[in-house]
Amino acid sequence: MKLFDAGKIISSSLGMAVAMSLSSLFLWKSDWLSVPSGSFHGSHGMGIVIGIVTSAAVMLWCSLSRQSLRRFGMQVVPPIALASLVVSGLPVVQGSAQWVLGIAIPVIGSYTLMFSWFYVVSLRDIEGSLMTLLFAWVVSFFVRTFFESFTGAAVTLAISATLMSVCWGLLLVQARQLDLTSPMASSSFSANRVSYVHGLASFWRSVLYCGTFAFLGGVVRFLAVDTTAMTFINYSSALAGLFAPIVLMALWRFRTVRYNIDGVFRLAFPLIVVALGILPFAAGIPFVILAALLYMTYSFLSLSVQALSIQISHDYGIDPVFCLSFQTLVCVVAQGVGYLLGACAPAGESFGVPPLCRHRPRVGVLSRLGALRHAGAAPLAI
Repeated sequence: MKLFDAGKIISSSLGMAVAMSLSSLFLWKSDWLSVPSGSFHGSHGMGIVIGIVTSAAVMLWCSLSRQSLRRFGMQVVPPIALASLVVSGLPVVQGSAQWVLGIAIPVIGSYTLMFSWFYVVSLRDIEGSLMTLLFAWVVSFFVRTFFESFTGAAVTLAISATLMSVCWGLLLVQARQLDLTSPMASSSFSANRVSYVHGLASFWRSVLYCGTFAFLGGVVRFLAVDTTAMTFINYSSALAGLFAPIVLMALWRFRTVRYNIDGVFRLAFPLIVVALGILPFAAGIPFVILAALLYMTYSFLSLSVQALSIQISHDYGIDPVFCLSFQTLVCVVAQGVGYLLGACAPAGESFGVPPLCRHRPRVGVLSRLGALRHAGAAPLAI
């Protein structure tokens, strides 16, 4: 097994994990910053919109001017997001201004930090890059699970600002050690268009496979976001994001890990068919189990496609941020479409199909675990 630079892997994994955790806390734990933002559905929907706009802008900017995007993403956006976060806690900031400063801009900052960290991690040797990615997924589970247990506007604001400062500081340190002579860092889209086209052609189907589960996840998230079922769904997603990289690292310790995402999707396709068929009729425990399985599969595919994005960027010498922004854009759009269709679910009642009641009384095991509804784990801000 190849020897790794443990210091680089640990520090990079920590920084990347913090970026992932911030994105999860800001997007999926609606009361994390205690900023008035309307209903849970509204705040989640706006998070999806921000994700779509940010991912599309990064992908386009990456195609036009990679150098300016890197400087803007590493040196401009993080301090703006950090300052916005701090200012949002001032008593004089109220209403829409508080929402923009306390949620919208920090969410954009968390996406940007994630893209920047992916760039830094991917520019290393392929083995070190993949090991850092896997370890970051493991660390992010413990980071967000620990910090989401804190409550109170002042406490969560201080934690968010501290985490963002740590994430940005580590990013600046690691960015100084990059090898900017590699094709991934030096080749532009205009000068190397064929490689970019071939790179996208080699993994667009895998991204769509992941997007399929993102679509179902969007439907489930709308239907469950106001219920204690979301607790089980979020923790199932987080646990999948914890155990999948651990298993891959354990296997990698003894042998080369190779699997085909097409094959994974073919195995998971029956779950999609069953889910679409029974989702309108599922309620209670069956709905929780089905939703948890969907999100566990989604987490595994998200990790797999991120690893594939690193591999593609190395194989074709293209910008890793271009690959990741493409994956994020597809998955967030698919999740947004599913979220909108979830909003239309009550319309099925006129056809005799009972909708999933988002305000049904809590019974059985759900009522006993109602206090846990503040789960914030979710797959990568995607």
